[in-house]
Amino acid sequence: MNRAASIWIVLGLVVLGILLILAFRSPADVDESMDQAATSTAQVIDRAAARTEASAELTALQARIVAGETYDSLKDDFAKVRTNLAAAYENVEGEAAQEWAEISSDFDEFEASAREGTSNFLDVLARLIARFSADIRVESAGE
Repeated sequence: MNRAASIWIVLGLVVLGILLILAFRSPADVDESMDQAATSTAQVIDRAAARTEASAELTALQARIVAGETYDSLKDDFAKVRTNLAAAYENVEGEAAQEWAEISSDFDEFEASAREGTSNFLDVLARLIARFSADIRVESAGE
């Protein structure tokens, strides 16, 4: 037998093997895989929506501070934004857990600088808002 025929036989056997594996997979396995993928996608979308909402709310709070309101009068509003974000990141693992740790750290830095009344607390808030804006641009570009 020549070499080309041998290659075609091997390729045929590989394709046949793949088809047999697919044929013997139970529909339940396929359904479970699809459900997991749908759940994962929904969670990613929920987190993206929460970040977008947080960006809008933080921008509105930033404008109120610039207009003369104090952090102390708005701290409950800031806490609400953080709580809503935390809910979107509840029970996450891997990259999402790392992302939440970074967001939470940024919130901690902002809240500490605002409580202390440091002059740069608006800059820290602007960086926090920019983080969410950057996340939105990156996710949109990847689609």
